[in-house]
Amino acid sequence: LSLAKAPSHVGDLLHRAPTTTAETHEENDLPLPILLGQAVGLAVAGLHHLYLVGPRGSGKSTAVDALARLLPPLSPVQELTRGLLQELAPSSSDSGRVVRVGHTVRPQALVGSLRGAELRPGRFSLAHGGVLLADELPEWDRDAIESLREPLERGAVSLTRVDRSVELPAQFLLAGTGNL
Repeated sequence: LSLAKAPSHVGDLLHRAPTTTAETHEENDLPLPILLGQAVGLAVAGLHHLYLVGPRGSGKSTAVDALARLLPPLSPVQELTRGLLQELAPSSSDSGRVVRVGHTVRPQALVGSLRGAELRPGRFSLAHGGVLLADELPEWDRDAIESLREPLERGAVSLTRVDRSVELPAQFLLAGTGNL
């Protein structure tokens, strides 16, 4: 496997990844075991989705935070798009590039809604250009899991009603977690 096409900052971090979590870290180091750090780096370099399984407290969330830190910077157009989507969803509590979604989420909250003149982007669109953390993915409702298909295949979600249709961007890196 070659990282020749990976952004240079990813390769640099992979080579400096610590072998244990007990070491002190610089701000850009991955505070993860070396194999987990390399898996996270490879996921970012190849834009591969990631599924992490382990006992509670084993560092799955830390790995997802590291994943978000390794993402390349957003382009000005991506920043503008994210800003506009956030403006349409002022109640969103997510900050940064990780949108966390628990197993109790409804498909409508993931996809978004279109009622009359009111457009509300869902969690998929709010994760555009970042990471969607699907916490406890095996516990998700079947309909919620099925709603992942469109954004993962097309990088967008379509909201259709009788009188109109809207397409919102939803290109994100999916990071699922599960507990043992």
